[in-house]
Amino acid sequence: DHKSTTAEKPHSLPWTTELKLNVQASSIISLKVFAKRRLHGDQYIGMVQEGVETLLAHSRTKIYRLVSFDRHGNKHFLCASMEFKIMPLHNAIECGTDQHVENQITREIDAPKDTDMPVIGDYSSNESWKASTEQVVGVIATEVLTPLLDKINIFVQLAGKFAEAHPYTKMAFMVLTAVYQLVDAQFARDRSIRRLVTAMHETYSLVSGVEELRRVESQEKTINSLARQTIECSYFIRDYMQNKSGWKQSLSNALSNLDDKILWYEATFKELKNALQQQATITTELCVFRVHDLLVDHATKTDLDAMHYALGASIESLKIGDASPRTDIVESITSWVNQDNEQQIYLLLGPKGSGKSTIAHTIARQFDAIVRLGSSYCFSRAARDKRNATNLFSTIARDLADYDPQYMKALWGTVKDKRALRETINPLTQFNRFILIPASQMTCIGPVLVVIDGLEYSGSESSRKDLLIALAEKGAELPRNFKLLVTCRPEEDI
Repeated sequence: DHKSTTAEKPHSLPWTTELKLNVQASSIISLKVFAKRRLHGDQYIGMVQEGVETLLAHSRTKIYRLVSFDRHGNKHFLCASMEFKIMPLHNAIECGTDQHVENQITREIDAPKDTDMPVIGDYSSNESWKASTEQVVGVIATEVLTPLLDKINIFVQLAGKFAEAHPYTKMAFMVLTAVYQLVDAQFARDRSIRRLVTAMHETYSLVSGVEELRRVESQEKTINSLARQTIECSYFIRDYMQNKSGWKQSLSNALSNLDDKILWYEATFKELKNALQQQATITTELCVFRVHDLLVDHATKTDLDAMHYALGASIESLKIGDASPRTDIVESITSWVNQDNEQQIYLLLGPKGSGKSTIAHTIARQFDAIVRLGSSYCFSRAARDKRNATNLFSTIARDLADYDPQYMKALWGTVKDKRALRETINPLTQFNRFILIPASQMTCIGPVLVVIDGLEYSGSESSRKDLLIALAEKGAELPRNFKLLVTCRPEEDI
């Protein structure tokens, strides 16, 4: 949108227009200032560019200095400034359903029209928006994170041609912005984290300008590796900071021997940096934080293999159409997965043909590429006898045991010497014993995503009653970083 004003004072321009924007909390707002010329084209002066969450942290009018970027992508602060404030309009988002569970977000897709792309309805809840803004108590500008955020932001704006890398750098920017907002300055001065952030900043300095990106166009694989490693390190930095400030004491065991782990991350970024400097194409192995010092014996594997498992139910086993999913829904779900809040379940509703499965598969593959997909389970009308409510949670539990050694140890501790429990087909029992208990003992850094697609095919209303009770009443007991994406038609009982 374009708004114009004229000067009333020599050094001041009044701008009293009120704008209402329908944006997500993770969005970036850019306000650009131009000098209007009568004989020539308008002259670009500078801009204010900031994340919505950061802007919402200030309840009063605030002065922002204009910035400009040179052709290398370097940021320069100008003498001119802009004064404004932004406030959330909590009543602007209408509810699409009357029922809402505190630990879940519901979004509904309308019936498809005469186009191949589904039409999207509004959010049925704005709790995610409110939670992300109300928890921000202040923004502390740190000399450590600001330069890195600037470089990543420039890369996000300029690097659309790297389609595979782009979503991960965008995710990393959102996660690191939350760190920038929430952590105390003393932790930003932590030497080990400073070293890691510095290594990340030095690497992004090589790709945060137009000319730099042109130079590395042939290094797409290296850029993709850089993007995936950036979001992984962003998860680590966020959870490390929050643990040190006392918000996640349960992670204290997982965060032992930090120096070795941070050096591991550093070494990966230095390898990527060297590859970019030398214009070499490499694909580094993604360094993911896991606790791997657990031995798995034969008895453990034997006991877990006795649990019911639905073969062929995973995303990897199925093919999906080539239709592109709606970008706004994919970004909304991605933002929800990356948010550190207590909304563990995202319910995506829509009739047949509205694109639910395409969205679910896109999200699953996106997080699988960064080793964040714990499990995926796709119900099917044609395979109801093999994929149904009786083996949903046991299948997910076995996948999570393969995904995380600590989950495997906790799950085995629950089912060992209990054959009847291992072979149970009761969804409530499975959820309580196979999911909740082991999940509470996980010390995984960053989110763990589980995708359940086509819940309406899980069985008849009576046979899926316990499954729905487990999700609706027990889902809130899952750890904060445990995220469950569920797609379904808007059946009455669901």
